[in-house]
Amino acid sequence: MAAKRPHTQHSLAESKAREHKYDELSRKTSTQMDLGFDAKPPSRDDAKHLVDERKKERAQEAKPKAKTVQRKTKAPAPHTSTASKKTTRTQTRKKSGTTNTKGSKRKKTTKKQPAKKNSFTIQLSLPVFIGMVVIIALLGGSLIAWKILDTTRTSALVKEIRTSESTTVVIEPGMTARSVAKLLEEEGVVSDAKVFERYLEVNGNATRIQPGTYLFAPNLTHALIASMLMEADYGITSRIQFVVFPGFTLHEIDARLASKGLAKEGEFIEATGKVAQERGLPFTEGWFLSGTYMVEPDETMAMALATAMQDACNDALRPYLIELEQLGTTLSDTLIIASLVQRETNEVSQMSDIAKVIFNRLQADMPIGIDAALRYGLNAWDRPFTEEELDSSNPYNMRRVKGLPPTGVGAPGPASIDAAFSPSDHNWYYYIHDTEGHIHFAETYEGHLENIAKFLE
Repeated sequence: MAAKRPHTQHSLAESKAREHKYDELSRKTSTQMDLGFDAKPPSRDDAKHLVDERKKERAQEAKPKAKTVQRKTKAPAPHTSTASKKTTRTQTRKKSGTTNTKGSKRKKTTKKQPAKKNSFTIQLSLPVFIGMVVIIALLGGSLIAWKILDTTRTSALVKEIRTSESTTVVIEPGMTARSVAKLLEEEGVVSDAKVFERYLEVNGNATRIQPGTYLFAPNLTHALIASMLMEADYGITSRIQFVVFPGFTLHEIDARLASKGLAKEGEFIEATGKVAQERGLPFTEGWFLSGTYMVEPDETMAMALATAMQDACNDALRPYLIELEQLGTTLSDTLIIASLVQRETNEVSQMSDIAKVIFNRLQADMPIGIDAALRYGLNAWDRPFTEEELDSSNPYNMRRVKGLPPTGVGAPGPASIDAAFSPSDHNWYYYIHDTEGHIHFAETYEGHLENIAKFLE
Protein backbone atom coordinates (compact mmCIF):
# COMPACT_ATOMS: atom_id res chain seq x y z
CA MET A 1 0.00 0.00 0.00
CA ALA A 2 1.19 3.53 -0.77
CA ALA A 3 2.07 5.75 2.12
CA LYS A 4 -0.50 8.34 2.94
CA ARG A 5 0.26 11.57 1.16
CA PRO A 6 -0.05 14.85 3.08
CA HIS A 7 -3.20 16.83 2.54
CA THR A 8 -2.98 19.87 0.33
CA GLN A 9 -4.18 23.25 1.63
CA HIS A 10 -7.26 22.91 -0.58
CA SER A 11 -8.34 19.53 0.87
CA LEU A 12 -7.72 20.83 4.41
CA ALA A 13 -9.89 23.87 3.72
CA GLU A 14 -12.67 21.64 2.34
CA SER A 15 -12.42 19.32 5.35
CA LYS A 16 -12.65 22.24 7.83
CA ALA A 17 -15.56 23.79 5.98
CA ARG A 18 -17.41 20.47 5.92
CA GLU A 19 -16.77 19.92 9.65
CA HIS A 20 -17.99 23.43 10.43
CA LYS A 21 -21.16 22.80 8.44
CA TYR A 22 -21.83 19.56 10.34
CA ASP A 23 -21.27 21.22 13.72
CA GLU A 24 -23.55 24.11 12.79
CA LEU A 25 -26.33 21.79 11.66
CA SER A 26 -25.96 19.66 14.78
CA ARG A 27 -26.14 22.75 16.98
CA LYS A 28 -29.28 24.05 15.31
CA THR A 29 -30.95 20.64 15.46
CA SER A 30 -30.25 20.15 19.16
CA THR A 31 -31.44 23.60 20.22
CA GLN A 32 -34.56 24.30 18.19
CA MET A 33 -37.00 22.69 15.80
CA ASP A 34 -39.57 24.30 13.56
CA LEU A 35 -42.74 22.81 15.04
CA GLY A 36 -45.22 25.16 13.45
CA PHE A 37 -46.13 26.80 16.80
CA ASP A 38 -44.39 28.48 19.72
CA ALA A 39 -44.14 26.35 22.85
CA LYS A 40 -43.43 28.62 25.84
CA PRO A 41 -41.51 27.22 28.83
CA PRO A 42 -43.72 26.18 31.84
CA SER A 43 -44.41 28.92 34.45
CA ARG A 44 -45.09 28.72 38.22
CA ASP A 45 -48.84 28.85 37.59
CA ASP A 46 -48.51 25.86 35.28
CA ALA A 47 -46.64 23.95 37.96
CA LYS A 48 -49.28 24.81 40.60
CA HIS A 49 -52.06 23.79 38.26
CA LEU A 50 -50.27 20.50 37.61
CA VAL A 51 -50.04 19.79 41.37
CA ASP A 52 -53.79 20.49 41.80
CA GLU A 53 -54.65 18.14 38.96
CA ARG A 54 -52.59 15.36 40.50
CA LYS A 55 -54.35 15.86 43.88
CA LYS A 56 -57.75 15.52 42.20
CA GLU A 57 -56.63 12.33 40.46
CA ARG A 58 -55.45 10.82 43.75
CA ALA A 59 -58.75 11.79 45.46
CA GLN A 60 -60.77 10.03 42.74
CA GLU A 61 -58.61 6.91 43.02
CA ALA A 62 -59.23 6.83 46.80
CA LYS A 63 -63.07 6.53 46.43
CA PRO A 64 -64.72 3.11 47.18
CA LYS A 65 -64.71 0.69 44.23
CA ALA A 66 -68.35 -0.48 44.91
CA LYS A 67 -69.74 2.86 43.97
CA THR A 68 -67.76 2.85 40.79
CA VAL A 69 -69.15 -0.59 39.83
CA GLN A 70 -72.73 0.51 40.41
CA ARG A 71 -72.25 3.53 38.20
CA LYS A 72 -70.89 1.38 35.37
CA THR A 73 -74.49 0.18 34.57
CA LYS A 74 -75.49 2.06 31.48
CA ALA A 75 -78.52 4.26 32.11
CA PRO A 76 -80.89 5.34 29.37
CA ALA A 77 -80.16 8.71 27.85
CA PRO A 78 -82.26 11.60 29.23
CA HIS A 79 -85.39 12.71 27.38
CA THR A 80 -85.93 9.18 25.98
CA SER A 81 -89.58 8.41 24.99
CA THR A 82 -91.63 5.49 26.34
CA ALA A 83 -91.53 3.69 23.02
CA SER A 84 -87.73 3.82 23.06
CA LYS A 85 -87.71 2.36 26.57
CA LYS A 86 -89.96 -0.55 25.48
CA THR A 87 -87.85 -1.25 22.42
CA THR A 88 -84.73 -1.32 24.53
CA ARG A 89 -86.30 -3.73 27.04
CA THR A 90 -87.51 -6.04 24.28
CA GLN A 91 -84.06 -6.18 22.67
CA THR A 92 -82.50 -6.90 26.02
CA ARG A 93 -84.90 -9.79 26.66
CA LYS A 94 -84.24 -11.33 23.22
CA LYS A 95 -80.48 -11.20 23.70
CA SER A 96 -80.55 -12.67 27.18
CA GLY A 97 -83.26 -15.29 26.42
CA THR A 98 -85.41 -14.50 29.53
CA THR A 99 -88.85 -15.90 30.59
CA ASN A 100 -91.71 -14.45 32.58
CA THR A 101 -90.32 -15.94 35.81
CA LYS A 102 -88.39 -13.34 37.72
CA GLY A 103 -86.15 -15.88 39.33
CA SER A 104 -85.13 -17.54 36.10
CA LYS A 105 -84.55 -14.12 34.57
CA ARG A 106 -82.12 -13.21 37.34
CA LYS A 107 -80.44 -16.54 37.11
CA LYS A 108 -79.88 -16.46 33.36
CA THR A 109 -78.90 -12.82 33.46
CA THR A 110 -76.30 -13.63 36.07
CA LYS A 111 -75.08 -16.64 34.04
CA LYS A 112 -74.73 -14.83 30.70
CA GLN A 113 -73.36 -11.60 32.18
CA PRO A 114 -69.88 -10.94 30.64
CA ALA A 115 -66.89 -10.40 32.88
CA LYS A 116 -66.27 -6.82 33.81
CA LYS A 117 -62.96 -5.27 32.68
CA ASN A 118 -61.01 -2.83 34.78
CA SER A 119 -60.33 0.48 33.03
CA PHE A 120 -58.35 3.60 33.91
CA THR A 121 -58.10 7.10 32.51
CA ILE A 122 -55.04 9.42 32.32
CA GLN A 123 -55.81 13.11 32.47
CA LEU A 124 -53.20 15.65 31.28
CA SER A 125 -53.36 19.38 31.39
CA LEU A 126 -52.79 21.39 28.21
CA PRO A 127 -49.37 22.80 29.28
CA VAL A 128 -48.13 19.33 30.18
CA PHE A 129 -49.38 17.95 26.85
CA ILE A 130 -47.65 20.73 24.91
CA GLY A 131 -44.41 20.16 26.84
CA MET A 132 -44.49 16.45 26.00
CA VAL A 133 -45.08 17.22 22.32
CA VAL A 134 -42.09 19.57 22.28
CA ILE A 135 -39.83 17.01 23.94
CA ILE A 136 -40.90 14.22 21.56
CA ALA A 137 -40.44 16.51 18.54
CA LEU A 138 -36.96 17.53 19.66
CA LEU A 139 -35.91 13.94 20.26
CA GLY A 140 -37.29 12.86 16.87
CA GLY A 141 -35.66 15.76 15.06
CA SER A 142 -32.32 15.10 16.71
CA LEU A 143 -32.50 11.45 15.71
CA ILE A 144 -33.30 12.35 12.10
CA ALA A 145 -30.51 14.93 11.95
CA TRP A 146 -28.07 12.45 13.47
CA LYS A 147 -28.96 9.90 10.82
CA ILE A 148 -28.53 12.49 8.06
CA LEU A 149 -25.15 13.59 9.39
CA ASP A 150 -24.02 10.03 9.90
CA THR A 151 -25.01 9.10 6.34
CA THR A 152 -23.29 12.19 4.90
CA ARG A 153 -20.11 11.58 6.83
CA THR A 154 -20.13 7.92 5.87
CA SER A 155 -20.60 8.77 2.19
CA ALA A 156 -17.77 11.30 2.30
CA LEU A 157 -15.53 8.80 4.09
CA VAL A 158 -16.28 6.07 1.54
CA LYS A 159 -15.58 8.49 -1.30
CA GLU A 160 -12.28 9.51 0.27
CA ILE A 161 -11.24 5.92 0.85
CA ARG A 162 -12.06 4.91 -2.70
CA THR A 163 -10.10 7.86 -4.05
CA SER A 164 -7.08 7.25 -1.87
CA GLU A 165 -6.94 3.48 -2.40
CA SER A 166 -6.87 3.50 -6.20
CA THR A 167 -3.65 4.64 -7.87
CA THR A 168 -3.39 6.13 -11.36
CA VAL A 169 -0.15 5.46 -13.21
CA VAL A 170 0.81 6.78 -16.66
CA ILE A 171 3.08 4.51 -18.71
CA GLU A 172 4.68 6.51 -21.50
CA PRO A 173 5.92 4.99 -24.77
CA GLY A 174 9.55 3.83 -24.66
CA MET A 175 9.63 3.14 -20.92
CA THR A 176 11.69 0.07 -20.01
CA ALA A 177 10.63 -2.66 -17.62
CA ARG A 178 13.03 -1.23 -15.04
CA SER A 179 11.61 2.30 -15.28
CA VAL A 180 8.05 0.95 -15.12
CA ALA A 181 8.85 -1.16 -12.06
CA LYS A 182 10.50 1.82 -10.37
CA LEU A 183 7.48 4.02 -11.14
CA LEU A 184 5.09 1.40 -9.74
CA GLU A 185 7.16 1.21 -6.55
CA GLU A 186 7.12 5.01 -6.17
CA GLU A 187 3.33 5.03 -6.58
CA GLY A 188 2.87 2.19 -4.08
CA VAL A 189 1.50 -0.34 -6.57
CA VAL A 190 4.34 -2.81 -5.90
CA SER A 191 6.49 -3.05 -2.79
CA ASP A 192 9.80 -3.90 -4.50
CA ALA A 193 10.73 -2.68 -7.99
CA LYS A 194 13.56 -5.19 -8.42
CA VAL A 195 11.34 -8.16 -7.57
CA PHE A 196 8.64 -7.01 -10.03
CA GLU A 197 11.21 -6.32 -12.75
CA ARG A 198 12.62 -9.82 -12.25
CA TYR A 199 9.10 -11.25 -12.47
CA LEU A 200 8.57 -9.55 -15.84
CA GLU A 201 11.88 -10.84 -17.17
CA VAL A 202 11.33 -14.44 -16.05
CA ASN A 203 7.88 -14.54 -17.63
CA GLY A 204 9.02 -12.91 -20.87
CA ASN A 205 6.89 -9.79 -20.38
CA ALA A 206 9.62 -7.19 -20.01
CA THR A 207 9.26 -5.97 -23.61
CA ARG A 208 5.48 -6.30 -23.91
CA ILE A 209 4.41 -3.39 -21.69
CA GLN A 210 1.80 -1.19 -23.39
CA PRO A 211 1.74 2.60 -22.87
CA GLY A 212 -1.37 4.16 -21.40
CA THR A 213 -3.00 5.36 -18.18
CA TYR A 214 -3.83 2.61 -15.68
CA LEU A 215 -5.87 2.54 -12.47
CA PHE A 216 -4.49 -0.01 -9.98
CA ALA A 217 -6.42 -1.21 -6.96
CA PRO A 218 -4.43 -1.95 -3.77
CA ASN A 219 -2.81 -5.31 -3.00
CA LEU A 220 -2.77 -6.66 -6.56
CA THR A 221 -0.55 -9.64 -7.31
CA HIS A 222 2.40 -9.34 -9.68
CA ALA A 223 0.63 -11.62 -12.14
CA LEU A 224 -2.46 -9.40 -12.32
CA ILE A 225 -0.42 -6.19 -12.60
CA ALA A 226 1.66 -7.68 -15.38
CA SER A 227 -1.42 -8.91 -17.27
CA MET A 228 -2.92 -5.42 -17.07
CA LEU A 229 0.25 -3.87 -18.46
CA MET A 230 0.38 -6.35 -21.33
CA GLU A 231 -3.02 -5.30 -22.73
CA ALA A 232 -3.90 -1.68 -23.43
CA ASP A 233 -7.59 -2.51 -22.96
CA TYR A 234 -7.00 -2.55 -19.20
CA GLY A 235 -5.90 1.08 -19.32
CA ILE A 236 -8.28 3.91 -18.51
CA THR A 237 -7.40 5.58 -21.76
CA SER A 238 -4.84 5.20 -24.48
CA ARG A 239 -3.94 8.88 -24.14
CA ILE A 240 -0.71 9.84 -22.37
CA GLN A 241 0.53 12.95 -20.61
CA PHE A 242 3.14 15.05 -22.39
CA VAL A 243 4.77 17.92 -20.51
CA VAL A 244 5.91 21.05 -22.33
CA PHE A 245 8.19 22.84 -19.88
CA PRO A 246 7.95 26.65 -19.62
CA GLY A 247 10.48 28.36 -21.84
CA PHE A 248 11.05 25.35 -24.11
CA THR A 249 11.52 26.29 -27.74
CA LEU A 250 9.65 24.57 -30.55
CA HIS A 251 12.85 22.75 -31.54
CA GLU A 252 13.34 21.50 -27.99
CA ILE A 253 9.77 20.21 -27.92
CA ASP A 254 10.27 18.54 -31.30
CA ALA A 255 13.44 16.82 -30.08
CA ARG A 256 11.71 15.56 -26.92
CA LEU A 257 8.86 14.06 -28.93
CA ALA A 258 11.34 12.29 -31.19
CA SER A 259 13.38 10.95 -28.25
CA LYS A 260 10.26 9.36 -26.77
CA GLY A 261 9.21 7.85 -30.07
CA LEU A 262 6.01 9.88 -30.17
CA ALA A 263 6.75 11.68 -33.44
CA LYS A 264 9.39 11.85 -36.13
CA GLU A 265 12.07 14.51 -35.94
CA GLY A 266 10.86 17.77 -37.49
CA GLU A 267 7.23 16.67 -37.51
CA PHE A 268 6.21 19.00 -34.68
CA ILE A 269 8.01 21.97 -36.31
CA GLU A 270 6.06 21.32 -39.48
CA ALA A 271 2.80 21.04 -37.54
CA THR A 272 3.28 24.37 -35.73
CA GLY A 273 4.05 26.03 -39.06
CA LYS A 274 0.79 24.77 -40.52
CA VAL A 275 -1.21 25.92 -37.49
CA ALA A 276 0.40 29.39 -37.61
CA GLN A 277 -0.35 29.71 -41.34
CA GLU A 278 -3.97 28.55 -41.02
CA ARG A 279 -4.64 30.97 -38.14
CA GLY A 280 -2.76 33.94 -39.54
CA LEU A 281 -0.16 34.18 -36.77
CA PRO A 282 2.72 36.63 -37.43
CA PHE A 283 5.26 34.10 -36.12
CA THR A 284 5.28 30.68 -34.45
CA GLU A 285 7.71 30.84 -31.51
CA GLY A 286 5.86 32.18 -28.48
CA TRP A 287 2.31 31.49 -29.70
CA PHE A 288 2.23 27.96 -28.22
CA LEU A 289 1.60 27.71 -24.46
CA SER A 290 3.60 25.47 -22.15
CA GLY A 291 1.81 23.00 -19.87
CA THR A 292 0.73 19.37 -19.55
CA TYR A 293 -1.29 17.91 -22.43
CA MET A 294 -3.12 14.60 -22.90
CA VAL A 295 -2.40 13.25 -26.38
CA GLU A 296 -2.95 10.08 -28.38
CA PRO A 297 0.34 8.31 -29.19
CA ASP A 298 -0.36 7.88 -32.91
CA GLU A 299 0.65 9.39 -36.24
CA THR A 300 -1.48 12.51 -35.63
CA MET A 301 0.11 13.37 -32.29
CA ALA A 302 2.37 16.20 -33.53
CA MET A 303 -0.52 18.08 -35.15
CA ALA A 304 -2.84 17.38 -32.21
CA LEU A 305 -0.26 18.72 -29.74
CA ALA A 306 0.43 21.84 -31.82
CA THR A 307 -3.28 22.59 -32.10
CA ALA A 308 -3.89 22.05 -28.38
CA MET A 309 -0.97 24.32 -27.39
CA GLN A 310 -2.13 27.13 -29.68
CA ASP A 311 -5.71 26.83 -28.41
CA ALA A 312 -4.42 27.01 -24.83
CA CYS A 313 -2.40 30.13 -25.65
CA ASN A 314 -5.47 31.87 -27.12
CA ASP A 315 -7.50 30.98 -24.02
CA ALA A 316 -4.76 32.40 -21.77
CA LEU A 317 -4.61 35.68 -23.74
CA ARG A 318 -8.34 36.31 -24.00
CA PRO A 319 -8.91 37.75 -20.48
CA TYR A 320 -6.15 40.35 -20.99
CA LEU A 321 -7.15 41.80 -24.37
CA ILE A 322 -8.86 44.79 -22.74
CA GLU A 323 -5.54 45.81 -21.11
CA LEU A 324 -3.66 46.22 -24.40
CA GLU A 325 -4.86 49.80 -24.82
CA GLN A 326 -3.44 50.77 -21.41
CA LEU A 327 -0.08 49.11 -22.12
CA GLY A 328 0.30 50.81 -25.49
CA THR A 329 1.63 47.63 -27.17
CA THR A 330 0.30 45.09 -29.64
CA LEU A 331 -0.78 41.59 -28.73
CA SER A 332 2.22 40.06 -30.50
CA ASP A 333 4.70 42.40 -28.74
CA THR A 334 3.20 41.63 -25.33
CA LEU A 335 3.45 37.92 -26.06
CA ILE A 336 7.13 38.36 -27.02
CA ILE A 337 7.71 40.13 -23.69
CA ALA A 338 6.03 37.22 -21.88
CA SER A 339 8.33 34.81 -23.72
CA LEU A 340 11.41 36.85 -22.72
CA VAL A 341 10.29 36.98 -19.08
CA GLN A 342 9.75 33.19 -19.09
CA ARG A 343 13.31 32.65 -20.35
CA GLU A 344 14.77 34.99 -17.75
CA THR A 345 13.23 33.35 -14.68
CA ASN A 346 10.99 30.56 -13.45
CA GLU A 347 10.23 32.38 -10.18
CA VAL A 348 6.72 33.79 -10.43
CA SER A 349 7.50 36.45 -7.81
CA GLN A 350 10.19 37.95 -10.08
CA MET A 351 8.24 37.99 -13.35
CA SER A 352 6.22 41.21 -13.01
CA ASP A 353 9.35 43.16 -11.93
CA ILE A 354 11.34 41.89 -14.93
CA ALA A 355 8.44 42.72 -17.24
CA LYS A 356 8.46 46.29 -15.90
CA VAL A 357 12.22 46.60 -16.55
CA ILE A 358 11.57 45.67 -20.20
CA PHE A 359 8.77 48.24 -20.49
CA ASN A 360 10.94 50.92 -18.82
CA ARG A 361 13.77 50.32 -21.27
CA LEU A 362 11.46 50.33 -24.28
CA GLN A 363 9.93 53.64 -23.19
CA ALA A 364 13.41 55.13 -22.63
CA ASP A 365 14.53 53.94 -26.10
CA MET A 366 17.21 51.73 -24.53
CA PRO A 367 18.25 48.26 -25.72
CA ILE A 368 16.58 45.75 -23.43
CA GLY A 369 19.86 43.82 -23.17
CA ILE A 370 18.42 40.33 -22.56
CA ASP A 371 20.96 37.68 -23.59
CA ALA A 372 18.33 34.92 -23.75
CA ALA A 373 17.17 36.42 -27.04
CA LEU A 374 20.64 36.19 -28.58
CA ARG A 375 21.04 32.63 -27.31
CA TYR A 376 17.79 31.77 -29.05
CA GLY A 377 18.94 33.41 -32.28
CA LEU A 378 22.27 31.55 -32.20
CA ASN A 379 20.86 28.33 -30.65
CA ALA A 380 23.70 28.56 -28.14
CA TRP A 381 22.30 27.75 -24.70
CA ASP A 382 25.28 26.21 -22.90
CA ARG A 383 28.36 28.21 -23.92
CA PRO A 384 29.63 31.76 -23.50
CA PHE A 385 29.28 34.31 -26.31
CA THR A 386 32.19 35.39 -28.44
CA GLU A 387 33.10 39.06 -28.85
CA GLU A 388 32.04 38.86 -32.47
CA GLU A 389 28.56 37.54 -31.51
CA LEU A 390 28.07 40.27 -28.92
CA ASP A 391 28.96 42.95 -31.47
CA SER A 392 26.89 41.46 -34.28
CA SER A 393 23.76 43.01 -35.79
CA ASN A 394 21.81 39.79 -35.25
CA PRO A 395 18.11 40.78 -34.87
CA TYR A 396 18.08 38.82 -31.60
CA ASN A 397 21.12 40.67 -30.20
CA MET A 398 19.30 42.82 -27.65
CA ARG A 399 22.55 44.49 -26.53
CA ARG A 400 22.89 46.26 -29.84
CA VAL A 401 19.42 46.26 -31.42
CA LYS A 402 16.76 48.41 -29.85
CA GLY A 403 13.20 47.25 -29.48
CA LEU A 404 11.93 43.66 -29.25
CA PRO A 405 13.21 40.58 -31.10
CA PRO A 406 11.20 39.52 -34.18
CA THR A 407 9.64 36.50 -32.38
CA GLY A 408 9.35 34.98 -28.98
CA VAL A 409 12.21 32.94 -27.59
CA GLY A 410 10.30 30.04 -26.03
CA ALA A 411 6.93 28.78 -24.86
CA PRO A 412 5.44 31.19 -22.31
CA GLY A 413 3.39 30.02 -19.36
CA PRO A 414 0.26 31.52 -17.79
CA ALA A 415 2.33 33.28 -15.10
CA SER A 416 4.65 35.03 -17.56
CA ILE A 417 1.66 36.12 -19.69
CA ASP A 418 0.05 37.60 -16.60
CA ALA A 419 3.28 39.43 -15.76
CA ALA A 420 3.58 40.87 -19.28
CA PHE A 421 0.03 42.23 -19.13
CA SER A 422 0.28 43.32 -15.46
CA PRO A 423 3.83 44.61 -14.86
CA SER A 424 4.70 46.02 -11.45
CA ASP A 425 5.25 49.72 -10.80
CA HIS A 426 8.92 50.75 -10.32
CA ASN A 427 11.74 52.78 -11.90
CA TRP A 428 14.36 50.04 -12.25
CA TYR A 429 16.28 49.60 -15.50
CA TYR A 430 18.82 46.93 -14.55
CA TYR A 431 18.85 43.59 -12.76
CA ILE A 432 21.13 40.61 -12.17
CA HIS A 433 20.70 37.13 -10.71
CA ASP A 434 23.24 36.03 -8.12
CA THR A 435 24.65 32.52 -7.85
CA GLU A 436 21.68 31.39 -5.72
CA GLY A 437 19.06 32.71 -8.15
CA HIS A 438 18.11 35.80 -6.15
CA ILE A 439 17.42 38.90 -8.22
CA HIS A 440 18.85 42.37 -7.57
CA PHE A 441 17.52 45.50 -9.28
CA ALA A 442 19.06 48.94 -9.85
CA GLU A 443 17.77 52.23 -11.19
CA THR A 444 21.12 53.45 -12.54
CA TYR A 445 24.05 51.84 -14.29
CA GLU A 446 26.32 52.72 -11.37
CA GLY A 447 23.98 50.87 -9.02
CA HIS A 448 24.00 47.96 -11.45
CA LEU A 449 27.80 47.82 -11.33
CA GLU A 450 27.70 47.86 -7.54
CA ASN A 451 25.33 44.88 -7.56
CA ILE A 452 27.66 43.01 -9.89
CA ALA A 453 30.64 43.69 -7.65
CA LYS A 454 28.69 42.74 -4.55
CA PHE A 455 26.85 39.61 -5.69
CA LEU A 456 28.83 38.20 -8.63
CA GLU A 457 32.51 38.98 -7.98
